[in-house]
Amino acid sequence: MKRIAALVLITGLLMSCASRPHQKADALPQPLQTERASHSFSVGQSREEVEADLGDSWLLVSASRPVVVGWSAKVSPPAGGRAVEFEKSHAGTIVETCDVYWIGHTNAPRMYRGPWLNYFYFDRDEKLIGSERWTIE
Repeated sequence: MKRIAALVLITGLLMSCASRPHQKADALPQPLQTERASHSFSVGQSREEVEADLGDSWLLVSASRPVVVGWSAKVSPPAGGRAVEFEKSHAGTIVETCDVYWIGHTNAPRMYRGPWLNYFYFDRDEKLIGSERWTIE
């Protein structure tokens, strides 16, 4: 019985020391979706209402959809990459504007994986069509 307990203890110690392989230096970190943005934002809200609700949050990027080529990861990072993914996952939806906010940046950090950003997607009438929260690792 002592040998089994010792074996379990040693295995546990070895497993806790293991680390995942390092990524290539040129690889960009991929964001993880953590949850939908706060429920206080409703589809159909105007862009001005969303801005007012965000108070002192920090607007990192406000990007408009490129007319000719549309969204891509190269357009106003990180807004373009997330906007194109939002359009793909919501068939028939066109994101005209994407605003990226760091909400709560004035508070002490409470993050386990990395900073989280909120993405707000608006149509051509500047009405909210969706929002998401992503964590950058």
